[in-house]
This record gives sequence, structure tokens and C-alpha cells, in this order.
Amino acid sequence: MSQQQDRMKQHVVGLGQTNRGEDHKMMKISEVSRLFAVLLVLTSPGLADDETRTLVAFGDSTTATRGELRVFANLLQDELPERGLPVRVVNAGVGGNNTNHARARFEKDVLAHKPDVVVVQFGINDAAVDLWKDPPAKTPRVNIETYVENLRYILQTLKSRDTNVVLLTPNPLRWTPKLRELYGKPPYRTADKDGFNVLLRQYAEKVRDLARTEKVPLVDVYKDFDAFGKKDGQSVNDLLLDGMHPNELGHRRIAEQLIALLSPARDIQPLIASISKETLFRNRDGRSRTWFHPRACMMPGSDGKPIALMNLQEIGGSDYFGQVHWSLSEDLGKTWSVPQPIAALGRAPVPGREDGLKAAVCDVTPQYHPQTGTVIALGHVVFYKGAYFARKEQLARYPIYVTRAKDGAWSERKILEWDDPRVGHIYSNNCGQRVILPNGNVRMSFTFGPKAEHRMVAGVHATFDGEQLEVREVGPALHHPKGRGLLEPSVARFGDEFWMTIRAEDSRGYVSVSNDGLNWEEKRAWAWEDGTPLDMSTTQQHWLTHSDGLFLVYTRKDSSNVNVIRWRSPLWVARVDVKRRCLIKSTEQVVLPLVGDGVSDPDKVALMGNFNVTNASPEESWITVGEWIPRDGYRGDVLLARIRWSKPNRLPLW
Repeated sequence: MSQQQDRMKQHVVGLGQTNRGEDHKMMKISEVSRLFAVLLVLTSPGLADDETRTLVAFGDSTTATRGELRVFANLLQDELPERGLPVRVVNAGVGGNNTNHARARFEKDVLAHKPDVVVVQFGINDAAVDLWKDPPAKTPRVNIETYVENLRYILQTLKSRDTNVVLLTPNPLRWTPKLRELYGKPPYRTADKDGFNVLLRQYAEKVRDLARTEKVPLVDVYKDFDAFGKKDGQSVNDLLLDGMHPNELGHRRIAEQLIALLSPARDIQPLIASISKETLFRNRDGRSRTWFHPRACMMPGSDGKPIALMNLQEIGGSDYFGQVHWSLSEDLGKTWSVPQPIAALGRAPVPGREDGLKAAVCDVTPQYHPQTGTVIALGHVVFYKGAYFARKEQLARYPIYVTRAKDGAWSERKILEWDDPRVGHIYSNNCGQRVILPNGNVRMSFTFGPKAEHRMVAGVHATFDGEQLEVREVGPALHHPKGRGLLEPSVARFGDEFWMTIRAEDSRGYVSVSNDGLNWEEKRAWAWEDGTPLDMSTTQQHWLTHSDGLFLVYTRKDSSNVNVIRWRSPLWVARVDVKRRCLIKSTEQVVLPLVGDGVSDPDKVALMGNFNVTNASPEESWITVGEWIPRDGYRGDVLLARIRWSKPNRLPLW
């Protein structure tokens, strides 16, 4: 092997690394094509690692630039350098072109650039029968034999110059009124949704044959789009602008597989080195108390070493909680003190009511405020009457907090005031993560609304002086008019941006990003890199932050939990692609596993939908959760997932 070839070895991709074996995910590449792709990269002339390679995207209007749409060539230009491959992408797509046109302009538009890689996609115009002409055409623009001959010439010419080639099948088409008007006659079948592809699918099959015989890697766009459209609730039209050209999601799917094929494999150790499960308080047998909402923060002890403070409260039914307690750990969560009640966070009579209605507190999240040496424990009010949640007698809901001084004394109950006409029903930061800025100010978010449904979320700027938490400014609201709207937002900071993740009631969770924590970009549903959304059922998500990566902890639908209430087990974690605002599927792993049978015996599966994330040290972070089995005696343990990092987390503990 030459020195040039040896250098190129550093740029071999782990082919199919983003292909999880499911049709709705990345496009599949045959195992044979994977091998050929590796050989091509290994045997092509090498370049130094920091030299820029040239990639030409050679095709028709499905490749060509299209206004503001980010076609796959744009995505490759933006994202391949981030994967360690300096590249100059030349878009040589021309609308209306077939392979006869391609062969005629091949020298000028492709070879003249002396490319290292050429991506070739033709076929839609070759296979077209122009029935709209006068007189109507009777045969394709380019017959299938000439189509194959033209593509083979292009491939063999490039291979003779030691240029890497990737073949793409054309994407399938779908009828639109305009296309029916132009092409709605035999040989096409207008009654069949796939009837515009009667010839195109034959051309796509010839591309597959060429990839095998010419030993070049194949990205089977046709098969991938077709498989996507066969999934429940999905259609090939979801990937197309106009029945013919890919839209943003369609180009994203194409780009993802090309990126996996072309980007260099890098031996990078995952940030999460290991995850272990520990039980802090036991009550699976129902003989003790079922603790819930176990949320911890780190604070300095008298010797400066970190101490963990946890808030937790007993659960006795749906939304029915006992007094908030606290517990301490001085050995990084290995042992905890017996929980003690916080006097101000019990139940208090509602002024003016003589029917036994009482105001309690739930969903409390503690956070150490280093500028004042105090802890802010913020939750919200909830109303009970006797031994049940007064569902039909809930008054306006609002945030409640207490503070813990350096000497361990807890304050009286306080209200975080916000005078706004939109909060007639509720405003709250319940269960939410917050950010303490270096100047001591607080960035967080509210869910709020004048009615129970269609609640909004907005960024909040607050100040804290060691005793009083005060709202200074609330930003523009994000809206979602489905069910109760947007709920339980959590805010984190990563780099120079603030990130918010939001619970919703349309089988989705949402993410938004802000430069200042006040003005948020339009939310988008949590999805994988290929655009496939995660199925989430009205359950909170929270951030796990490391100095070198941002992660999300969440629940979602999975084959193991299809009958579990709101899919609230297991707990998952995945790394966030911070540029594309999505989750990286290959990084997903279980934080705390489902225990039991979530398909045949779901009533005995403990739910884990209310949890918290704590950065405990530079070496580890925790996920704490209170299990409960609502249909089997409200039993459950308090669990801690100990996440150990492969490299130190340089974020401050407080």
C-alpha cells in the first residue's frame, strides 16, 4: 500500500453506522456495496488530512440548487467539514437533464474540477414519456439501454481516474394535479398512487445492477423513500415538494446517508463511559413509603467539598403528594440521611375557604445559588381536600418556593409573583431546570395560560438576592394549540446558547434555542437525524449537560413498552446534535431499564416519568427518579442512575 493510500485509510467511514436496520431510518446500502466503498476509498489517491477534497454532485433538477431550499449538496458542504473532511462541493445539477445531456457536459461540469468524489443521480428525465407534447411521445426520452450505457461510461471514466463514485437511484414520484394534467395517460396509471413510476422503477433497478457490476457504492433513494411512505401516518409526498423534487426532509435523508458514506471514521471515545443503577429508598414491597419527585442539587459543605441535597415527597395517588422533605448525602450519593420535612412545604388552609380545601406544594426542584450561598427550592401550589386531589376545585396555580440558608434553616413559603393577564389559570416552572448566571441572575421558563388548555411557554429573567426571587422580564410566548398546550419546560445552557425542552400532548416533545434565554426560536419536534420524530406521550424531558456535549433524558414509545402508561419506562438518554437541533440515534442508550413486561403485563411496570438530572462531580452525573406503580398499590423505589464520564466535565457544579 502506498503512502497516499495509507493516508486515505484514515478517511474510511464505518459504512451504515447510522443505519439501524429500520426502513424509516437511514437509506440502506448493501453489504457488497459497503465493501466496495471501503476499497474505493482505500485505493484512491491520498491527500494530506488537512487538504480540501472536491466533491461534485452530478445530476438533474433533483440535485440542482432550488432557491432557498437546502439541497443535499448544501448539506454536504455544511456538515462534512464538521465530520473531519475538508471539502469543496460543486453542485453540477441541471434541471431537465437526462444522461445524454450529462454525457455531453461531463468533461466541462465534472472532470474539469478534478474531483475526488462524484455523486451521480439521473433517471427521472430519462424515463419520462412526454405525453404533453403535440403529438404525444410514445417512448421515454432516453431508452433504458442508452441510459445504462451513459451511466456506465460516466462510472468507468471516473474509476479510470481513481475518482470515488457514489450512485444514487432516482427518487419515486407521486401524482399531483399538474402532473396528472401533463402525464395522465398510458403508459402511466393515474388510478394508482404509484402509477407515475411504472417506467422509473425499471430505471432504478438498472442503477442497482450497475452498482453491483461496476463495484461502486449505492444510495438507494427510491427504495428508502418508498419504505418511508409505507409507514403508518407517512407518505412519499411528505418527502416531496411537488410530486417530483425532494423537499427539505427528503434532501436530509439523502444527505445523511452520503455523510455516513463519505465522512472519515474517527475513533472517538463516547462521553458516557458507563451507567449503573442504584436504589436509594426501597418500597417495591409496599411496606414503607413511596417517595416521589427526588430532585437533587450539589452545594459546598463547610470544608468546600460537595454535598448533595435532595428534595422528595411521598406519593399516594395520581397528583396526590405529601409534604416535601429533604435529605443529604456527603459521600456522592452512596448513602442518604433519613428524609426530614420542610415545615413550609406542607399543607395550609386556603384563606376564605371553610370546606377543608388546603394548599400544598409539589414538583419542587432545588438549586444552589453560589452568589448568596443559599438554595432555591422552587415548585408550585396544588390543592387537596382530604385524601384526594381536588381535581375540580383547583384554584389558580402559581410558583411556590422556599430558600435554605447556609446554616441549613429553611425559610417560610413564598410566592414567585408575576402580574400578567394571561395567567388566570396557571403559571409555573414546575419540575423545570433553571440556569444561574455568573452575576447571580436566573434564567428559566414558565408554562402559563388563562385556561386549562393551550398553555404557552416563555423565557423568564429573574433576580435573586438570597431571600427574594423576583421576575424581571418575560419574553415572547411559544404557542401550541393542542390539548393543554406546552408544559413543564426545562432550560439549560450549552456554549453560548440557551436550550429549552418542552412536554406536549400531541405525542411529541419540543425543543427551542435562544441566544439570551428570553427570545426563543420557533419550537421543533424532537426527531432523529433523518427527520423521524420521536413518539413521546405527555411526559417531561430534561437536559444532561457536559462541557463537551449536550444530552437529553426522556421517555418514548418502544416495542418493549407499547402498553405502559404514557410509555413512561424505560428512561433513555441521547446526545443532541446542536447544529441540527435533533438527537443522534447512534448515541441513544437506556439510563434506567424497564422492569417487567410492558406488553403483556404493563400494570406491574413501575413508571419513571418524573425525574431529575444532577451534575454531581467532574467525573459523574446522576439521574434520580421515583418509581410508582399506579395500578398496583402505588409502590416503588427511589433510583439513582450514576453516569460516569469518559473525560472530566468542566462545567461548574454550582
